[in-house]
Amino acid sequence: MATLEREGQSPVAILGMGLRLPGGVQDPASLWSLLTSGKDAVTEVPSSRWSRERSPQIPPFGAFLTDPIDLFDRAFFSISPREARSMDPQQRLSLELTWEALEDAGIPAHQVQGKRVGVYIGCTGSDFAVQRRQHAEPLDEYS
Repeated sequence: MATLEREGQSPVAILGMGLRLPGGVQDPASLWSLLTSGKDAVTEVPSSRWSRERSPQIPPFGAFLTDPIDLFDRAFFSISPREARSMDPQQRLSLELTWEALEDAGIPAHQVQGKRVGVYIGCTGSDFAVQRRQHAEPLDEYS
């Protein structure tokens, strides 16, 4: 490892990526477009996200994903309808984006099964649980 680092090489390679970011970012090209345009992805909290009247302590601005989260193809991932209804949208996105990263890398999913492959995921915030509480939705084993 030390030799590789001295030579400016790394044993880690990013082969593919999938991403969803505020500002409508869906892929590396749209991320680059957002960055070079100087556009700000911070917006007012959408009224569909949470009620400012019920939660006045929440800041009025944030960076939000704008794509619909209810288009998740649960059958593709062999997930039951009941489980899919209760899943945090970030779990759904994690599944979709992992699949996209494999596709982006040109790697069929069956080729990585049982192999030493890492998928690194980053996310911030999770208002899903807050929304469930605000709407008095009961928790279940999939929550």
